[in-house]
Amino acid sequence: MNEEIHSRGLVQQTLTPLGVMRAAVGVAVLFGAGHLQNYLFFGAQLNDTLWQMLSATLFGFTCAGLRYAIGSVWPLVVVHALDDFFQIRSPGAAPDWWQGGVYVFHVAYGLWLLHRYAYAAEDAPTLRASIRTDPGERPEGAEALD
Repeated sequence: MNEEIHSRGLVQQTLTPLGVMRAAVGVAVLFGAGHLQNYLFFGAQLNDTLWQMLSATLFGFTCAGLRYAIGSVWPLVVVHALDDFFQIRSPGAAPDWWQGGVYVFHVAYGLWLLHRYAYAAEDAPTLRASIRTDPGERPEGAEALD
């Protein structure tokens, strides 16, 4: 929950004025870089950490596209939790060809979502309204988090 609220909530909201694509790439890179802590503080092997950072960056790119398409971080909290659960419960590493396919999927799906969002936002003011640009503005339902 923390990673989604921070990355797709706070960071993506802050980067959105740069444009949809730049914000998605920025939040993805920062999300991936955040996984460096596993090497620095938790004793993970550097090679494993670098692969995790790549995977997290691409997953973060897809999640950024989903955040723009959906307009909320809450479904992404569930998606991220399920992804973490299945990785932890996995019997071992997936074959390289499978992981490569996952990487391609993340890039393609993220680009498709962002492309669709960028063009849909021109015609659908409700999508653009779901992304706040005024830092003082509170989203609907924010009082539930207070």
